Amino acid sequence: MSHTPPRLAARVIAETRRLALALLVLAPFAQTADAGIIVAVAGPATGPASQLTDATLDGARRAADTVNSAGGLNGEQLIVERHDDGCDAAKASTLATSLAARKIALVLGHPCTATALSASKIYAGNSIIFIATASRHGSLTTPRPGPSIFRLSGRDDKQGEDAGQYLVNSFVGEKIAIVHDRTRYARVIAEQAAAAHAKAKALVPITATLIASEKDFPLVTAKIKDAKAIFYAGFPLEAGMLHAQLRAAGSKAVFLMSDSNATDEFASTFGASAAGVRVMRPQFALDDAGQIADAAQRAQIAAANLAGGAVEMFAAAAREAASNDPQKIAGLLSARPNVTRAGTFDFDSNGDAKRPSFSVYTWTPALSGPATNEMGAQRVRAK
Repeated sequence: MSHTPPRLAARVIAETRRLALALLVLAPFAQTADAGIIVAVAGPATGPASQLTDATLDGARRAADTVNSAGGLNGEQLIVERHDDGCDAAKASTLATSLAARKIALVLGHPCTATALSASKIYAGNSIIFIATASRHGSLTTPRPGPSIFRLSGRDDKQGEDAGQYLVNSFVGEKIAIVHDRTRYARVIAEQAAAAHAKAKALVPITATLIASEKDFPLVTAKIKDAKAIFYAGFPLEAGMLHAQLRAAGSKAVFLMSDSNATDEFASTFGASAAGVRVMRPQFALDDAGQIADAAQRAQIAAANLAGGAVEMFAAAAREAASNDPQKIAGLLSARPNVTRAGTFDFDSNGDAKRPSFSVYTWTPALSGPATNEMGAQRVRAK
């Protein structure tokens, strides 16, 4: 029978006691690793979309700091975490599953369409609130994965509807023309704009089409030149030529173009001769984002603003519910207006904010220049 030497036994006992003491000291930290209310910001850590992740993180942290400095949320602090989804659907699904296992209350971000689509289904299945602050693809919310899925960033498939509504509101009782170049992209936008007129029971607009490969449009020009406003869905070269031919024919119509024309190609090709034309651009939460010509920078400002607004509305709903239960909070987000510094947001049955997804901007040559990669533009509002 073997015996442990006395000195070795003493060392073992001493080490055991030290280990036990260390575990007692560390135990509270292990138990409270997720203490507080976690706000997860998900998005790629590298690549172009990583800048949207950075902006979303910044906006969320600023709003969380404000909430925490006011005493937190129902006795708990907000803790903002950053998570890399790699702009990859499979990685996003794995991330969403891990966040669901931790019972995270709120997730923001997923700017890449594929990651937002894959992760949102998991969040919906686990009653985690997901608020999209950059993804604009229509299929994220149509169909809606569940009642905990929301979007503040607008939808790219609403451009024609927003253009039509702008024309209806701005030119009441006036003759409007809608023209497209017969491409699928342009045709859908033009049809949406016409449908907005029908829904508003406004005057039926004049409609016309042109062939993109042609350079002269005498029949189209003759048909629409007396309109008060013209909406053209198509691409820069034809837009510029049509605009020039209308002006040569004496037309003084307001000329509005689809967002495909908000490029330096249009600005550099037609320059000052196109001053005053209007163009659709994605709607942003605050006007300051709309005054910046660079598209990437505008998107980052918008993501930060919307992330801050998302945290604010989450906190307000939690206080009103006197609960941090995501299902109760989601119910309140859907039930009434959500007032934030980024604006007031109501949500429709799909979870989309009831706000225009696009705004109208007027090209101003004085704002464009070599430092911008898009035409300089100033936002205009409907009359």
